[in-house]
Amino acid sequence: MESAGESGRPTIVISGSLAFDYIMTYPGSFQDHIIPDKTHVLSVSFLFDSLRRYRGGVAGNIAYNFALLGERPALVGAGGSDFADYRTFLVTLGVDI
Repeated sequence: MESAGESGRPTIVISGSLAFDYIMTYPGSFQDHIIPDKTHVLSVSFLFDSLRRYRGGVAGNIAYNFALLGERPALVGAGGSDFADYRTFLVTLGVDI
């Protein structure tokens, strides 16, 4: 099998999920809001201090790391209506979309 550098074609094909991971920071403790003998009717909501969005999904993460290692993987997956920036990011790294 030829390497990606010799022919310009990808030799690794990755198929899987593409997603954004949302990480929220909550300063309190969940146990302060949960009554142990009422867990069968649990209904709570929490206010968080910050929200961060990261590129993720199994296929996206694998393709990203192969690109960092100098490979040119091909990525097969479904992206939503918010995929344009993620796609540009991966293409810039050399991932074949």
